[in-house]
Amino acid sequence: MRREHFRTALQISDWGDGALLMLNPAIINGQGEWEAWAFASWYPGVFRYPSFWDLMVDLIKTDHPDVAWAELGL
Repeated sequence: MRREHFRTALQISDWGDGALLMLNPAIINGQGEWEAWAFASWYPGVFRYPSFWDLMVDLIKTDHPDVAWAELGL
């Protein structure tokens, strides 16, 4: 993560729950999706994801660990 990427990053959440989500158009994956970032007061730094999809899947799995995600293809 580079400091200059913050200038063009798109903030997609607020700090309401102590976490912040952003999309980085400076880094684009093979499918044309922007890199996603997750910051939280309880993280030692930033978690980087190849796409918004990957970020959302990780957040859902974290919030619902009791679901058999592999059976759903996630």
